[in-house]
Amino acid sequence: MMLVFTLLTLLIVLGLLVLNFNGALTADPKFQILSTVLLIVGAVLCCQQYGVLRGSFIFLGMVTLVGTVLALLPWQFKQIKR
Repeated sequence: MMLVFTLLTLLIVLGLLVLNFNGALTADPKFQILSTVLLIVGAVLCCQQYGVLRGSFIFLGMVTLVGTVLALLPWQFKQIKR
């Protein structure tokens, strides 16, 4: 179970890192396709591990948390430099 959760977290973080470009959505189609594939595999893995309904909400919560952190990180670094 812990190995699956670690793999799931890694897939979500990698998918969002590929999709993130300086706090905004990337325009490169290759990165968008790669990110979509990683996030779909992560969603399927999460739904398989926790059940469809609970897994969907866990996946959405993890994506929201990691996406928010990745979107706010460049802004925070700009604030520190001032």
